[in-house]
Amino acid sequence: MLCNYSVNNLNEFICSKVSDKHFNLCFPHQAGSMNCEKAVINDNIFLFKSDAKANKDLYVQSSYEVKGLIINIILDGSISHKDNQSNKTEVFNKNSAYIKYINSCESNIFLEKKQSSKGIGIIIRDDFLHENLFSSYNKYESIQNNYEQNIVTNIQNTLNDTKNINLASDIYNSPFNGKLNTVYLQSKVYEIIYNKFDTILNQNNLKKNELVKLTQEDIQALHKARDIILTTCNFPDLSTLAKQVTINEFKLKYGFNKLFNTSPGSMILEQKMFHAKELLLKSEFSIKEISEFVGYKHQQSFSSAFLKFFGKRPKDLMTTRKYYY
Repeated sequence: MLCNYSVNNLNEFICSKVSDKHFNLCFPHQAGSMNCEKAVINDNIFLFKSDAKANKDLYVQSSYEVKGLIINIILDGSISHKDNQSNKTEVFNKNSAYIKYINSCESNIFLEKKQSSKGIGIIIRDDFLHENLFSSYNKYESIQNNYEQNIVTNIQNTLNDTKNINLASDIYNSPFNGKLNTVYLQSKVYEIIYNKFDTILNQNNLKKNELVKLTQEDIQALHKARDIILTTCNFPDLSTLAKQVTINEFKLKYGFNKLFNTSPGSMILEQKMFHAKELLLKSEFSIKEISEFVGYKHQQSFSSAFLKFFGKRPKDLMTTRKYYY
C-alpha cells in the first residue's frame, strides 16, 4: 500500500539564514521518517544534510521557493524524483547527483518499503553567482537558460565523480563541532562548488581563467589571511577570516587553492592540531582544556580528530606528564 504525504511551508526552513536548524518528520502509522540538518555557509549558500527511511512505500510531495542553483549528491540508497516543472522523473542511486537552476521547487520523492537514503544538498543563491562566478550578466544568463533546458540529461553525469562524492561524504560525516565544524563545512562546500563550476564553464566553452580573477589586492589579502592562520592561535572561521582581510569567502577558498595548493580550512585544521600537540607535550593543561582552546565543545570529538590527524591519541603524548586528564 502506497502512503502519500505532503510537506508544506518549507520556505522558512529552506531560506532562513539561521544555521544549525533541524527538520524532523515521522510519518503516521510508522510509515517512515525524514530528517534534515541545515548549516549556513554564508548569506547566499546553504548546506543540507538529510536522511530518509521508509517502512512502507512512501510518496512525499514538497515545495519551496528559492532562486538559484541546487546541487544534490546521493550518498546511500536511491530516490525517485519527479520535477513538476519539467514533468520528468529520474532515479538517483548511490553516488549519483544532479544540479539544476530553480525559481521554485515542487518535487515528488518516492521511497520503496524498507528503503533508506542519505545525502547532501547545496543551495547557491543568485547573488553569489553574480558576484563571484561570472564577468558579465549575459554570460550568466546563457548558462542559466542552459540549466533550465538540459538540467538532468547534460549535467547530471558530470557531477558523478569520485572527488566530489568523497567531499560530500566528508561533509555528511564531519567529526567536528562548534567553530571548527563551521570551518570544515565551509571549506568542503566551496571546493565542491569550485569543482563543479570549473567543469560547467569549460563545458560551455568559457575560458578557465574567467571563472575567478584575482587582483593584486586579492593576492595581498590571501597572503595576509595565511599569515593570520600561521601566526595566531585564534583559528577563525572562513567568514571571520574573509572579513579580517577584506575578501569574499569564495575568493578566499579559490585563492588558497590557486596560490598555496591547499584550502584555508585544511590549513586552519593543521594549525589547530599542531598547536594542540605542543600543548599536550609542553603545558600542564588537561586534554579537556586543550580541546576547548582549539575550538571543540566535546573532548571526545577532539580526541577522535587528533587520532585521525596524527594516528595517536592525545593521552599517548602525555605519558611524561604528571596529570593526564
